[in-house]
Amino acid sequence: MEVNGLDYTFTLLTGTPTIPYGEITDCNGEAFRSPCPHFASATINTKGTGLVIDPSLTWETLDGSYPEMRDFKKSTDSEISFTCAEWCATCGPKSGPITFQVSNEFS
Repeated sequence: MEVNGLDYTFTLLTGTPTIPYGEITDCNGEAFRSPCPHFASATINTKGTGLVIDPSLTWETLDGSYPEMRDFKKSTDSEISFTCAEWCATCGPKSGPITFQVSNEFS
C-alpha cells in the first residue's frame, strides 16, 4: 500500500502543508554556526491500524543548504520519528513514497 503524499486526512499538522506526507522542512538557519533549538519534527505512528511502515524504507536529508537530520528513531515497524533543520532543509523517505505492509498485530 502506498501513501498518497498529498492527502493529509489522517494527519496532525502545524503550518500549511506544501510537501508530501512523511517529509518535513525547516528554515531556521545554520545550526553549525549558531546552534538553533528549533528543529522541525515528524512522527509516523500506525499502531492499531493493522499496518506497519515498510521496513525497507530509508530516511535521510533530501534537500537544503547544510541540511541535518537528527534523532531518527524507529521504535517498532509501526512508529518512526525524526527531526530536521538548517537553511530550508528537507528530510524524509529517501527510497520513494511511504509504503505500508499488513502487520501481524491482529492475527
